[in-house]
Amino acid sequence: TVLVPVDFPQAALGGDIEVRRELRGGYMLAAQYGYLYTRYDRTPDGAPDRRSPFAPRHFGSARAIVPIDAIGARLAMRVTLEAPRRISPTEQAATKTAAIADVVFSGRIRDRHVRYSFGAYNLFDYRYALPVGDTFATPALPQFGRTFMAQIDVEVP
Repeated sequence: TVLVPVDFPQAALGGDIEVRRELRGGYMLAAQYGYLYTRYDRTPDGAPDRRSPFAPRHFGSARAIVPIDAIGARLAMRVTLEAPRRISPTEQAATKTAAIADVVFSGRIRDRHVRYSFGAYNLFDYRYALPVGDTFATPALPQFGRTFMAQIDVEVP
């Protein structure tokens, strides 16, 4: 394994674009796309090419918020897509493409000082890993599968 120093010269070119529309009544729709092209200025010793590891070339998401006026709540949904990332500067191995869906239901109990949110992250239990370099014993750490979250905040006046 070849460790590439932090100050090893690299170049990056990229950008993001987002289209977002907030509608009357609290509705919101958004889509985002990003592109990132990263390379070492020269090929590191032992590396098969100049591509930088850890950075996805493409990434994006689609998001929506739908109000539920009858109970003063909102339903938020997000789907995130991420292209593969190289795991190491010395190997061609890469992570898988990841598509992750999240959904959160949140609101406030009217005339009370209580806020709540309940969510499911990685809703479809997609199994993927993200590269971590030589910091850990494994080159890529598995991410959580489906995860549930509940939060209740009580404000004391």
